[in-house]
Parts: sequence; structure tokens; C-alpha cells
Amino acid sequence: MKKHLIILMSLFSSVTLLSQVGINTENPQQLFHTDGKSSAATTNPTTGSPSIAQQVDDVVITNQGMVGIGTITPTEKLEINGKTKINDLPINGTGGFTATRTLVANNNGVVGVLNGLPPGAYDGYNLTGMQEYESSKSTSRNYTYNQIVSTNCHNSDGTPNANSTMCYTIVGLTVNPSYSTTFNKASTSNDKYIFLSIDYSFTTPTIGNKVPLSSFWVNYDIEILINGTRAKIYSATYSIPSGAGTTINANKIFTLNLTGITINPTNNTLQIKLIPTRSLIKSNAGTAEGNFATGNATVMTTSVKDVSFFLYEK
Repeated sequence: MKKHLIILMSLFSSVTLLSQVGINTENPQQLFHTDGKSSAATTNPTTGSPSIAQQVDDVVITNQGMVGIGTITPTEKLEINGKTKINDLPINGTGGFTATRTLVANNNGVVGVLNGLPPGAYDGYNLTGMQEYESSKSTSRNYTYNQIVSTNCHNSDGTPNANSTMCYTIVGLTVNPSYSTTFNKASTSNDKYIFLSIDYSFTTPTIGNKVPLSSFWVNYDIEILINGTRAKIYSATYSIPSGAGTTINANKIFTLNLTGITINPTNNTLQIKLIPTRSLIKSNAGTAEGNFATGNATVMTTSVKDVSFFLYEK
């Protein structure tokens, strides 16, 4: 009997009056406390509380049922001070496992769960920028007869003929943007697209603002510039029959691939130019109402009426 008592006393020699159990330590700080003693620097003192450095190889269980690893003062059910590794987690789509939520963390390292999957989990593009039309970003541009009708004219077969009514605009015609805006990027990826919808108009006022006496047509380009680099150019034609109105309204939708264009984190510029290139306006030149006045009279006004802008990034 005496022998048994000695054995029991040796087994429970580390149990304090507070019923704290210590393994590898004579100075347990919680209900259960083990000191790994992985080095002299991490060995706990015999009295007092161990330092942060001494706690790195400790494991404790508090009387509230909280477990601490690498810390002796856990504040949650499980608190780990150090790296954690978990092997053989299920992979989405395998073994009957389907991911429906996202594991996230805040700036303090607190981990939480969000319903749904992040956009990056899908093989697609994220909508990172969106703008609507702002009238302050739109400017109407006026052109005179002398700018629209040069001496560079030709016959229908392309043969140069200064007397023909099919004429190009003057060389070096200055065309400023009809619409300008700025945008920011959200991703460092170079894989980006812009979806752009434009409503625009061309007005060709005649003398007396009457219907044109003769039919005519105008060739024009829509040029999209990103940070001064051409991202797209589109060529089109509009025709006005005799006796019809002198304003045309049109819409064009663009998908712009930004590959090869430097996109800055902020303040990228997007400009829209409406560029007249060639016309039959000369065929309706004259002095009567319904004709186009020659010289420095305005014969064309271009305007952007509406814009929808969407930036998509990988």
C-alpha cells in the first residue's frame, strides 16, 4: 500500500492546489499546460509567467475550454500563434465536394466566411469600371466649307479631277475630340477590354436651314484613343437625299482590346473623335436656300450625344 501511494504521489507531483496540470513545466499557467522545451530559449521559468518567446512551443487548455498553441492566453476556442498546415483538403468538384462559399480575412487576420465564390474563381472578366454620359465631357465640333471641301477631288473611278464634286477634306484637318473622359484600372493584369456604346450626330446646315436641293453623302471615321494611342478606328458613310433633313443620328458599339496599350492605375484618358474624310457636299454648293454656303461658312457640326462605358479586366 505504501508503495502504491508513493507512485500516485509522483504521478501527481505537478498538480497544484488550483488543480492545474503541467507537463515539462513546474509552473503551469492554465488548467492544462505543456512546455515543449524545444530549446533553452523556449524553456519556461519555474516562477512567473513565461515570455512571448518562451510560449512558442507551449500548448494550454483553459478552464473555459479554450486551446492555445504558441500562446498561453487564448481568447477563442482555438488560437494558434504561428503557421498552420492542413493536408488533403477536398478540392472543388472532386469527391462530391462543391465549393459554395469563400474564406476571407480582414486587416487584423480575423478569418470569416462569405456566401458565394469570388469573381476570380470563374474563368471570365470582372466589370471594374462603368460610366454614363456627362454633357460636360462632350464638345460639338464645327467645320467650314473650305475645310470639308478641298481641291483634292476625283471622279467615280478614282481619277483625280479638281472639277469633280467628290472631294476629300483638306490635308492636316484638325479634329479635336467630341467626347473625353478618364478612368482607373483595378487589376494589374494586361488582359482588359472596354465595351463602348456611342450615340452621335452629324448636322449639315444649309442656307436658310432648308432641306438640301441636291442629295449628298459624307464619309467619316470614328476614332477611339486611349492615353493618346489609337485603340479603334471605324469608317462609315451617311447619305442625305434631296428634300430630306440635314441631321443624321447614329449609334455604334465597340469592343476595344487594350492589349498593347499602357493602362495606368489612375487617370487614363479615353477620347472619341468624329472625323469627316470625304464628301459630295460640293455637289450642293451654291447661294440659294437649301444649298451649302461656300468659304468659311459652317457646313458641318459633329456631336456625341450619349456614351455607355464598361471596363472589363481579368
